[in-house]
Amino acid sequence: LDRGTEFIKRGDFSHRIVVKSDDQLGALAESFNQMTEYVQTLVKERVEKERLERELEIAKEVQEQLFPREAPHMKGLELTGLCLPARVVSGDYYDFLPFSLNYMGMALGDICGKGISAALLMANLQATLRTNVMNLARLVDSSPQHAHGQRTVSRVVQMLNEQIYNFTSANKFASFFYAVYDDREQTLTYCNAGHNPPLYFNAGEVQRLYTGGTVVGIFPDAEYDQETIQLHSGDLFLAYTDGIVESVNEYGEEFGEDRLVEIVQRNRSLSADAMQKVIVDHVLAWAFEEERDDDMTLIVARIR
Repeated sequence: LDRGTEFIKRGDFSHRIVVKSDDQLGALAESFNQMTEYVQTLVKERVEKERLERELEIAKEVQEQLFPREAPHMKGLELTGLCLPARVVSGDYYDFLPFSLNYMGMALGDICGKGISAALLMANLQATLRTNVMNLARLVDSSPQHAHGQRTVSRVVQMLNEQIYNFTSANKFASFFYAVYDDREQTLTYCNAGHNPPLYFNAGEVQRLYTGGTVVGIFPDAEYDQETIQLHSGDLFLAYTDGIVESVNEYGEEFGEDRLVEIVQRNRSLSADAMQKVIVDHVLAWAFEEERDDDMTLIVARIR
C-alpha cells in the first residue's frame, strides 16, 4: 500500500497492488486498486474531453468564417444579420451574396438537429448554394426581368434541394429562404422552402412571405414557386429562425411571432442594427434557461 501511494504521487495510475490475503488489509488493497482504476479512467476521459473541446473551438472558428463579416453596402437598403449558436457550433445559416452594385442575394436556413452534424450540413448547404448562385448569377446581373422570367430564384432552391437530397442521409433536411434584392427597381424576389415566413412591414401592415414549397432535402422532385414584391422607402424586412419565436420563459410560454411583430412595430423608426439589438435583447431577457435549446438567427433589412 505504501509503495502504491508513491506511484500515485508520481501520477502513475496504472500501478496495481497484488492482493495476497483475505483480511482487512487485503480488502483495503482491492479498494486501492479499484480507486486507481477509476482515477485512471477519469484522467483518460478528461484528456479526451479536452481534446474534443479544442476541436469544437476550432470548428467554431471555422464556422464563424462562413458567416458574412459585414453586410453588403446597397444604395437603397440597410442590412444586418446575426447568428447566436445555442451550443459551440450552429445549425442555423444566413448569408449575403452580392452579385453587383445593384443586385444582392440573401439566404437564411435552419438545419434539422443540433451540434456537429447540423454544422457540417450547414457548411454543405452554404457551399452548394454559392455554387448554384454563381452558376446563375449572370442571368440575375444582366436582366432582372429575364432572370425572373427564367424563375432563377426558385430554380436555385430547386437545385439546392436536389443536391442536399442526393448527397446527405435520408433524415437530414433544412428549412430555407432565399431572395434576390434589386436595388434599382427596389424589388425583392423570394422563395420560401418550408421556413418560418419572413415578415415584411409596409405602411402599418404586416405581410408574411409564404410563397415557395417544402423543406429542402426530403423530396428530390419537389417544385418551388417564387414571388416578387415591390418595396417602398421606410419598409422593413425581417427573416428569422424558430429559435427566436420558440424561446420559452420560466412558465413555458413561447416568445411567439405576435410578440415579435409588436416589438418591431413599436420600434419602426430604428435603424436595422438598432432593431436587431432590440429584438435580441427582448428574446434573451424572455428566455428562462441560460443554455438555450435552439440557435437564434436574424436578418433585418430597412428600405431607405
